[in-house]
Amino acid sequence: MNTENKKEFDIVKVREQVVANVTKMIESKMLTAPANYKEEVFFTFQKLAELKDIDKCEVKNICNELAKIFRNDLAVTKNHCALMVINSKHSPTGKALSMRWQYQGMLYVAKTKCNVKRATPVLVFESDEFSAYYNAGILEVNHIPRFSDGDKLRGGYCVIEFHDGTKETKFYTKSELDKRREKAQKQAIWENNKIVGYQESNFWQDWEREMYEKTLINSTLKRVIETTGITVEAGGDARQEPVDVAYEEASDTKLISFAETPAELPAAQTKPDF
Repeated sequence: MNTENKKEFDIVKVREQVVANVTKMIESKMLTAPANYKEEVFFTFQKLAELKDIDKCEVKNICNELAKIFRNDLAVTKNHCALMVINSKHSPTGKALSMRWQYQGMLYVAKTKCNVKRATPVLVFESDEFSAYYNAGILEVNHIPRFSDGDKLRGGYCVIEFHDGTKETKFYTKSELDKRREKAQKQAIWENNKIVGYQESNFWQDWEREMYEKTLINSTLKRVIETTGITVEAGGDARQEPVDVAYEEASDTKLISFAETPAELPAAQTKPDF
């Protein structure tokens, strides 16, 4: 914990101001929040007190970010989202608190607000038999995996199953997945409000397959959620500051079953460019 920031940041005073402002928003019907919102605010501030430069964030800014959490029915206590201090040209201090969606949050909202039953990520390798076609705008795939050791990745797709029985499939080429990987691996190193370099996370190196699958789910769920009018924000105008907010993994997905594959495909096919 940054003890210098802790001295400057009166956590109790700011927390009381935030609770008062959020309460007014609820009473004026501007915001819907859970019944235990005060407990959520209390827990959140325990995390905020550990952030570098949190003392430079305005109370109004903190209230707005908490409002985003409540408005989307998210909870910091359930790792639905993360809070971090970023550089912001819109803040008089140059710093602002920013809420970022986590994997658990997107999965929760997709299931509770978007009628999603299951999200299944599937990776496609060079030795696999794979073909696909569009049927009335819906991507259909025929995929027989070979499970060869040392096989190279070609791409992947994610199947979203809805409670009404319909499905939506989105495919991604390897280059598209690697762009997301490159962005996720790099974390900016800041000195005197300037980026002096980047440090890479070893998470992808240690859990490459799992991270590719998670990327498939994240990207596809984001698309599904945003079709309902909910905005999954990418982070605004500012770059991310390195912060110490725990990020726990979740595995609320079902591995695909290859027990059944279509016997044949329609004559007219469009093959994704894997």
